[in-house]
Amino acid sequence: MENQPYSPDEARQEAEQAETVNTVSPDEQSMRTEISNIETTQELENEIQLHEEDEETEVLSSEDEQRYASLSREALVEKLESFLNSNQVSQMKQAVAFVKLNFIDKTKELNQQLKEKFVADGGLAEDFKPVEDFLQEKFFKITAKIKELHQKQKEEAERLKVENLKKKQAVLEQLRQLIESDENLKTTYDEFNKLKDTWREIGQIPREEINNLWQSYHFLVEKFFDKVKINKELRDLDLKKNMESKIDLCEKVEELLLEPSINKSFKLLQVYHDQWKEIGPVPMDKKDELWERFKKASDSINQKRRQYYEQMQSEQDQNLLAKQALCSKLDELMESMPESVKTWNEATDKVDELLKTWKSIGRAAHKENEEIWATFKSKLDIFFAQKKEYFDKIHDEYTQNYERKLGLAVQAEAILLRDDLKKATQELLQLQKEWKEIGPVAKKHSDKLWKRFRAACDKFFEQKAAHFEQTHAGELENLKAKEALIKAIKDTAFGENKAENLDKLKAFQRQWIEIGFVPMREKERLQQAYHQALDAQMAKIGVLPGELNASAFASKFADVNTPEDAQNLSSKDVQMLSNKIIKLKEELLTWENNLGFFSHSKNADVLRKEFENKLQKGKQELALLEAKMRIIRSK
Repeated sequence: MENQPYSPDEARQEAEQAETVNTVSPDEQSMRTEISNIETTQELENEIQLHEEDEETEVLSSEDEQRYASLSREALVEKLESFLNSNQVSQMKQAVAFVKLNFIDKTKELNQQLKEKFVADGGLAEDFKPVEDFLQEKFFKITAKIKELHQKQKEEAERLKVENLKKKQAVLEQLRQLIESDENLKTTYDEFNKLKDTWREIGQIPREEINNLWQSYHFLVEKFFDKVKINKELRDLDLKKNMESKIDLCEKVEELLLEPSINKSFKLLQVYHDQWKEIGPVPMDKKDELWERFKKASDSINQKRRQYYEQMQSEQDQNLLAKQALCSKLDELMESMPESVKTWNEATDKVDELLKTWKSIGRAAHKENEEIWATFKSKLDIFFAQKKEYFDKIHDEYTQNYERKLGLAVQAEAILLRDDLKKATQELLQLQKEWKEIGPVAKKHSDKLWKRFRAACDKFFEQKAAHFEQTHAGELENLKAKEALIKAIKDTAFGENKAENLDKLKAFQRQWIEIGFVPMREKERLQQAYHQALDAQMAKIGVLPGELNASAFASKFADVNTPEDAQNLSSKDVQMLSNKIIKLKEELLTWENNLGFFSHSKNADVLRKEFENKLQKGKQELALLEAKMRIIRSK
């Protein structure tokens, strides 16, 4: 099976088969046998197994399974898409498969719910057709891309192995040439070390080539040492260096025993075994000691991994027992079926609690998990079918109550748009009284319907309170502003320039108009004080009441001596006044229309009176603007 490690016998068998394919010289074959007897027999059997094992997929913990099982269909598709985007699907096979399985299960559950609703609404079960929504379409597209990507990654890995094989064969050929060369010892040894480094840097090769290629490499290494006759001191130095490298690897493997991730420790173990194999020989008196230390740490990691899977199997067995117990509890609950709405709701709460407990339990082994879920779900279906049959009998009454309460909610929402607050308040109180007299509705609609009706009522009274509060607050601010303006009129000092004095008075007029309504009890007092202050200042500077607006405007034309001057001035002012007249006419039309919307009440009459005053002043302003336009045109 793909991604499963070879046993030593399988590795040995493949290595022997590979030897029959590649032709080697008798000298090389003889030397391989000698090297194997000297150092590598046991190492080869163990290292080939680890070297050739494909990159292992991630192993899901029970926590991961529960987390994926709790995801919605949308979240599962997003998770599947993230796997695809990570470009690591080959290393996440189990996670991908588990997400796909959960999506299919949840889609089946969704279609079952839709089917039950379809039947409950009067349809025939055989007429129901599962709906393929956009999530399913996206799910199928992503799974197809994952399959395609996995295949591409597999093909790419095989291609790289073939390339690596060619690279290592090239290194072997360079070693043969180096052995036959006549270069000096230092040059030859330096080149030999470079070839060793190159060999170690090359990645994995096809499994069937490992044994033959590995033995050829060690044959040539030994032949190189014999050929160049490196002195004992140099060879001992190399052996010492190799020993230090292998000691370092032993320490690294021993550190893996503290690594909490089983996958990470196992993958690094394979890397360290590859590195061990590439390191050359060590002193004979240390060879067995080092290998035993390295092997002991490796065996401990493998044992830890086996224990992890055994623990996972034990957890799955316990999960199965727990789910079987939930099935028994459901049977006990269904021995006597409820006979009232209250008892049905109580029983439903207990069933929901059982289902909630079920979802909190991790998965059992795949086959057993499917079977126990089918048993549990069939019991749930019977329970809810009988519950549906009972509640169908009282469905009509609940429906009528629902329609009546829905009508009251709609009426309450319509009252929010009313301006006649007193009458609207009385009608809303009557609606609340009618609501209390109507019986219950279905639980799934009750809270939502009540919140809708309650929200309309609350909003009405909030708007009512805010209306009076805002009106009062705004009028008080306007009162302060107008009193301040009256004081400013009284305190203003005027000079001898009549035109400048008129400009100041007109500015006070504009400010007074721009300030809004004031409390009714203060309106007459303020208006009287304003005119008294204005008239007093006009009397001081000798300005007549009508002169305040007309004379200042007419003075613009005192210096007009030629037709060209009059033409330039009138063209500019006609444009300005024309825009202002058009805007004022639009505002007057809007104000006249708004008067028709005021209802007959105490507050409405007050607002109506203020709008009528505002409309009258606007008409006076329009007449003045049109008079100014006539003055310009007469020039």
